[in-house]
Amino acid sequence: MNREKRTIFLVVLTLLAYGFSIFKDQGSFILPFPIFDFILIIISFQFAFWNWRDILTFRKWYFYFYFLAILLKLLTNQILWSVILDDKDLAIFTETLVLDTLRLAYLILLVISIFSWSFVEKLKFKFLVPIFISLIHFAGFTEQTYWFSYISIPLFATYVIYQKPKNSLSYLILLHGILDLLSLFMLTMVH
Repeated sequence: MNREKRTIFLVVLTLLAYGFSIFKDQGSFILPFPIFDFILIIISFQFAFWNWRDILTFRKWYFYFYFLAILLKLLTNQILWSVILDDKDLAIFTETLVLDTLRLAYLILLVISIFSWSFVEKLKFKFLVPIFISLIHFAGFTEQTYWFSYISIPLFATYVIYQKPKNSLSYLILLHGILDLLSLFMLTMVH
């Protein structure tokens, strides 16, 4: 097992072990899904370090768009803002359009990274599948259809892994897809 696969396996195993330990103690399966964005940023730094030649020589230039997208996703995380702001300022901040603007910017950068990833890696149907996945992701922008945004990355990860399983950055998008599915699972358990 290479280091990328091992990293993803250990991250997912750790999260599931945490969920089962809560289940054993409290009787309900709970995953720490609000910190998934932090985990994704940390692991992307690790993958960037392992693939620094490809990234610095711009052979994998789509990573820059993808990294900016997940950085914007982190900036929409409520835990991050609750650490930075006090309760009163956080309440005022959540009423502004800043978070919605960051979500829209994340969505646009993610769509750009999906298209650039398909183009650089020369994936089959490099225009058709990214258009389909982008439409699914845009459909999840509202509160009623939020779950679409959680299935778009797992679909893209399946598309990439099926065609380029040996590309180490493919495992990063796979981790993103797994974390999105786990988040969707937890959100459906809450609702």
